[in-house]
Amino acid sequence: MKIKACQSSNLMFALALIGISILMGCSKNNIQQRTTATSLLDTVVYGNYKLNYLYDSRDRVVEERYFFKDTIQERCVYFYNGNDSFPYKRDQYRPTSTSPIASSFFIYNGARQKIYDSTITSTTRLITDINRNPVGVIVVSQKAYRTAWIELVKDSIFLNGTGNIDKIRTYYDMRTGVLKYNGEFKYTQYDSHANTLKTLSIAACNFYIAGNPYGLASFQNASTLSLDFYNNNFLTVAAFYKTDGTVFSNWQNAFTFNANNQPVSQILSYPSVPSSYTYQFVYK
Repeated sequence: MKIKACQSSNLMFALALIGISILMGCSKNNIQQRTTATSLLDTVVYGNYKLNYLYDSRDRVVEERYFFKDTIQERCVYFYNGNDSFPYKRDQYRPTSTSPIASSFFIYNGARQKIYDSTITSTTRLITDINRNPVGVIVVSQKAYRTAWIELVKDSIFLNGTGNIDKIRTYYDMRTGVLKYNGEFKYTQYDSHANTLKTLSIAACNFYIAGNPYGLASFQNASTLSLDFYNNNFLTVAAFYKTDGTVFSNWQNAFTFNANNQPVSQILSYPSVPSSYTYQFVYK
């Protein structure tokens, strides 16, 4: 299955890298880089890849820059209505492009939770509806209108008593119009630290991509970076079950934190392989 972000990423590949009046005219917020130390997240580093955040004077993310080594690959620019804390639009650019290769628009409910987004590229129109009723279940329904066919994704997210995700049931279809069960993610253990990534202004709009939990929602080609913008705590133990109920993959996360209880490193490991991947979090 392949649904890219600003669309979705391939589901199985994501498993190996898991753990990123509304349309009123507004201009891009001016970037004001800070010269004093703060607790704002500056960069997430994964091997040769890194994701850099730029903020305005209200601590809102106004731009993300995605690098391979020291070469910028893509960037995303966020737009806000006045002093609103949540972006209504995101434009994505290649390093040399003067016009966006993708534009996304977001709608939130009264509780400031995303309930709809749409992304338009030169070849695809992606529509995502998010239903939050009944309480404790979030249903993400996504349609990708491609040049010659339509892809469908539907994920049912079940929350536990702490507001963290307990499990996700995934459904997928290409061309037939009939969704088929595609497997289930189960999240069995969380760290006690609060998930500080949720405090970013872009957390709500990037909280989830159908078919690719915690894939980086901002970039089409950033599947090497996966961030959890939703859960109240950091996920530490999880597994993906195939349609027959057998385990396809399981993984663990180990975090270290600074004095502000923010993560400074994350080691993602696969006990059955074994292999591991390290993320580093750098703050301003």
